[in-house]
Amino acid sequence: MAARRVGMGVPRRDLLMLAACFGVFIGLGGLVAYFGENLETGLGPYSLPGSRKPTDPGPMMEMGPFNVNLTDGEQPRFMRTTLVVEFDKVASLKEAKLRQSAVHSAISAALATTSYQAARSYTGKSAMRTKLVDEMNRTMPNQGVRAVYFRDLIME
Repeated sequence: MAARRVGMGVPRRDLLMLAACFGVFIGLGGLVAYFGENLETGLGPYSLPGSRKPTDPGPMMEMGPFNVNLTDGEQPRFMRTTLVVEFDKVASLKEAKLRQSAVHSAISAALATTSYQAARSYTGKSAMRTKLVDEMNRTMPNQGVRAVYFRDLIME
């Protein structure tokens, strides 16, 4: 082992090893942050086996705009949104068009029971989508609504 000279500083080899370890550490942290976020939903570029796989989109229909008052205690809050509804088959789309008034009423009622705080968060929007799908399926006999997407969502 070679003796170090006093006042020469850190050898170049040690600095390179330190930089390489730091780079690996940062890289692994970034991978964990990216894939850890997407492993829950299974929607990342590399999903876990058995997780939800993307399917071909079904027939879609735009609905709205909906203007509703949000429940937020004393302060009045408003939300304006336009939805895109995905159906499992064309027959479900035709049924929704026949029952358009009932479907619009169910959507308005479901949106009006949402609080402002819930509508602001990602989990609240996700719960709102699930609630909308459930309410729309209650109004249709074949329960053909697959998903609901927010095209516009403005809150005041």
